[in-house]
Amino acid sequence: MLRRLRREGSARVVGVDGEGPDLTDASAVASFFRDARPDYVVHAGGRSGGIAANIRYPAELMYDNLLGAAHVIHAAHAHGVRKLLYLASSC
Repeated sequence: MLRRLRREGSARVVGVDGEGPDLTDASAVASFFRDARPDYVVHAGGRSGGIAANIRYPAELMYDNLLGAAHVIHAAHAHGVRKLLYLASSC
């Protein structure tokens, strides 16, 4: 998706490749949205570790990813994002 956005000439893509905030920290997410002021958000981030991590740490992974999703969705709404695409994990 990122390659396609860049190939198609998206003016600015932020928060990828480790550049984004800690999604479990609501104030960090809010600050990121305040500074970046995105019109569109694709939320495909979160913690993962494959099948082994899901077996060993299911509650921790789910909790962190639920927090991250809640913070991103709230910040997107609070900062007037035009469109939000949330891609949830299948694990």
